[in-house]
Amino acid sequence: PRYRCEMPPSSSDRETAVTGISWNPRMTSVFAVASKGWGVCIYDDREFTTVGTAAADRPVLGIEWQPHSEFVFASSDARLLAFWDARKMSVPTTLVVNPHGTSGTKAMDWSPLRTGLIATGGGNDDGCVRVWDTTSSASPVCIAEVSTSSQVSDIMWSPLSADELLSSHGHGGNNMRLWCLHGQNPTCLLEMENFGTADPQHNSTSVCPRILSIAGSPDGKSVVSAYG
Repeated sequence: PRYRCEMPPSSSDRETAVTGISWNPRMTSVFAVASKGWGVCIYDDREFTTVGTAAADRPVLGIEWQPHSEFVFASSDARLLAFWDARKMSVPTTLVVNPHGTSGTKAMDWSPLRTGLIATGGGNDDGCVRVWDTTSSASPVCIAEVSTSSQVSDIMWSPLSADELLSSHGHGGNNMRLWCLHGQNPTCLLEMENFGTADPQHNSTSVCPRILSIAGSPDGKSVVSAYG
């Protein structure tokens, strides 16, 4: 690597574990890093410098830069979704997405076609896919919600349709689901099962492992899933 970014010091190596990285889509030399035990840091690749930091009370589990903004990005933890302005890393706008949950909200994705929409997926004790409008008022508003009865491990918008998104599921599901957003109750258009691992020696198939993450191809026609 050209250089190494050091997170601010914490009480243990485990607490400084990096949980997410997201490049700024408008300023391609700038990226944000989320940490379990410290918070959020912003780095500039041109000058190898830290340009912004913000501590967090709880472990930050995910981070995503808004595709239509140079300055706005979101981070998540066990209960909250936080919206940050990189120009003033002081107090973010926070939103309670899982009031009683403890497993965390890691899955989130900004819509590439509709400005200000972000989808989130809850962990084991929540299991809900929600879509939030961050432009409608001073506080983000949930405009669509559906329970999946399973852990939402990852979520992504379709780059071809403004009303479709794909979620992947771990415990309780082990599959992928394509959702159509018409009204406040998303409709499941397609459910894709995750095939188990074949065992030629015993002529059997093992239990389906949980899907951990998904990634879409640039043309929007293919999806790769990782499981474990």
